Amino acid sequence: MAEVERRSHLRYDYVEDLGEGPTKVQPGFGHDKDTKPYTAEAFRFMQKGNTLYAIGMAWPTDGRAVIHALGSAQAKDIQISSVELIGSDAKVQFHQTDEGLDVQLPGQAPASTRMR
Repeated sequence: MAEVERRSHLRYDYVEDLGEGPTKVQPGFGHDKDTKPYTAEAFRFMQKGNTLYAIGMAWPTDGRAVIHALGSAQAKDIQISSVELIGSDAKVQFHQTDEGLDVQLPGQAPASTRMR
């Protein structure tokens, strides 16, 4: 997953609102140890063409992710037509409500690749 994220910084555009969630990232270089652990409520966003990538910063223990920035009340001009989980063949169930995009994830996270 880290490898995908690193490459995405080179080829993808950031959206205006970079993310959501309770974790506040310290600005500037070298503050990764100052940032508190991410929670399942934290998401970061990137866009390529008409595809929006929502990166969950932690796997939810209950298998349910709610992305508030993509709720129909907040994202009035965005209609979600499909949701896919990169690295998984599982069919992802979702529905968009006023409060957020509610996504039911498989029982465990797909395998990720770490960079060394």
